[in-house]
Amino acid sequence: MFNPNDNDASLPSLPNEGMGRTNKKKRKVDVAALQSEFKRTVPSLDIAVARDLLDCGFVHIDDIRGRSPEVIFEQARKIRPETPADHLWSIRMMVYFSETSEPERNLMQPHVWQTPR
Repeated sequence: MFNPNDNDASLPSLPNEGMGRTNKKKRKVDVAALQSEFKRTVPSLDIAVARDLLDCGFVHIDDIRGRSPEVIFEQARKIRPETPADHLWSIRMMVYFSETSEPERNLMQPHVWQTPR
């Protein structure tokens, strides 16, 4: 009869035991940010920027239309002071996207928005 408290060496080992696998911690994934309208609509958007927008209370792309990217960025910094400065570039890109019916493909990369347009 099997006793789970018995440390019998004759018990079969686990299938992947001893095959070089390490017990790495699973990385936490921000599911809400990944599934947000921001990330679904603009896949190149950094997930941390999608999280910043959600934390600022924006849920839909239309919510940021007409807003100042700098004000949104400052609001994100109040919530999370360690927010990197380059998130402003992505926020500028997202405001442009929200205000443009047919955004230019070459303007849909954050590095293009280092300076305001």
